[in-house]
Amino acid sequence: MTTANIKITRRDRDVLESLYRDPKTAWQVLRESAIYYAPFTSLDRVQDRLRALARGGFLQRTRAACAGGEQGSPPYWYSLTKRGFAELFGKEPAPRKAFFDRQPSAHAIALADFNIQMFLAARASRYATVEDFAPENEERYETSGGLISPDAVY
Repeated sequence: MTTANIKITRRDRDVLESLYRDPKTAWQVLRESAIYYAPFTSLDRVQDRLRALARGGFLQRTRAACAGGEQGSPPYWYSLTKRGFAELFGKEPAPRKAFFDRQPSAHAIALADFNIQMFLAARASRYATVEDFAPENEERYETSGGLISPDAVY
């Protein structure tokens, strides 16, 4: 894969932060962009920017493993790469390898939908904020039944 030199904008950082929380489809990024500094105005603009960020090495682009329905092919799934993580967090240690190997699935897409709705609802509320967030499988808890890794931690 060749990487392109691109300038990371404030909205790009919003996209990278969003994809740190969950890999997403372009439709999901468009929906969540309502809470970005500069929301996207169309799906075409989202797709163009996600492709540019992928060419720049900040994102990985994979076909989702679900039916495309009336729209044809399954949607592309965008996830953060190590370069994208470094752009957000600098020299902070990267998450486990599994974080960068997350695969598209119906479960993962539904989880992203849920998290998007949580962030949109928190933004719409005058009383709720999301102060801390840990992505899927990044937190582990020892319980009497063994080790558990929740889908996300707020």
